[in-house]
Amino acid sequence: MKIINVMHECPKFEHCNSAYCPAEMSGRHLRGEQICTYFRKYAKGQVDDVPSVILSAIIENQSVFLDKKYKGFMSQYKDLLKKYN
Repeated sequence: MKIINVMHECPKFEHCNSAYCPAEMSGRHLRGEQICTYFRKYAKGQVDDVPSVILSAIIENQSVFLDKKYKGFMSQYKDLLKKYN
């Protein structure tokens, strides 16, 4: 599986407070930390509000960062997908 890293193309990159970047595949998200704005929009089905390069990275990378090996991490990302899908 190819991992896509496009964080520098994210319009929010310079000011993002998310502990985990699904467009870069770096960091780890713990419960209560900021969630990527574009992942939140993606989970809610608001894909028209997500830049296409970021959307492609999220779709391509999500099977990796939502993998069971991240148990205890990433739970809010998983919860968002369950809630809106």
